[in-house]
Amino acid sequence: MSRDAALARQLLDLRVPVLQAPMFRVSSARLAAACSRAGMIGAFQLANPDSLVELEQWLGALAREEDASRSTGQGFAPYCVNVNASPSLRGDYSDRVALCERARVPLVLSSTGDPTALVPRVHAWGGRLIHDVTTLRFAEKAIAASADGLMLTCAGAGGHTGAL
Repeated sequence: MSRDAALARQLLDLRVPVLQAPMFRVSSARLAAACSRAGMIGAFQLANPDSLVELEQWLGALAREEDASRSTGQGFAPYCVNVNASPSLRGDYSDRVALCERARVPLVLSSTGDPTALVPRVHAWGGRLIHDVTTLRFAEKAIAASADGLMLTCAGAGGHTGAL
């Protein structure tokens, strides 16, 4: 089955159009899996696992959870990893993104930076990229970078927020 077909199958399992917030130091693979089993997009921040080994464990756990859900006829909506697209804010995530690539993470939510370099990489492994935007200017940049969708972050959201 192609990756597009696999993502399309996962999207059919989406019962509610909700993406669980990838909260810094709160969201985990366990929470993401529970949300995906419940029919919404589960998510966590790439910075939340303390190490590459732990990230690899989280991605493996999500793959096992999806396989277990599917083997019993239950759905499993896609999960999402939040990647900070601005290395200057939290460091270089290239090793972590490489693990996401090997795991073929279905959805990436990029934020606080320019997604231009990340979009083709995510597309190459068959994933889709949504970019977190706070202003019309940033939305236009994400569209120019060929992001697959926009997460419109408004006032009151965690992390960086917009004024609307």
